[in-house]
Amino acid sequence: MRKIGIVSVLLLVIGCTSTAYLPENIQSPCDKGTPNGVACIDPGTLNPTTNPVHSGNGQIFNAFLGSSRNDEIEITSEAFAWHKRKGSHAWAQLRNDLEVGKTYKYTIRDLTTQKVNDPDILIDY
Repeated sequence: MRKIGIVSVLLLVIGCTSTAYLPENIQSPCDKGTPNGVACIDPGTLNPTTNPVHSGNGQIFNAFLGSSRNDEIEITSEAFAWHKRKGSHAWAQLRNDLEVGKTYKYTIRDLTTQKVNDPDILIDY
């Protein structure tokens, strides 16, 4: 019983101290390609590299502004349960009740230049 308690405490401590997988700590994958659920955004036009971006219900959606700029960005949508931002990275969780096969608009807002664009997210799963 004592071993189970020690292992449980150890796992709790590791889980609480590991922040590598929190959305705000994810590094931009945009120089290696664009995976599902990620929008790599051109800083001049605010166009994502894929439009629509493919994602799924309840998934975390990440948007990264091109590496040449340090502008502050924000993303918003009726399809998001919540959204947050940090510098040139913004992220949101898609709602669980979205219709599979449907596209939803989201807004990219560059808070530094005040530019705005409204691309799409396609719910694939």
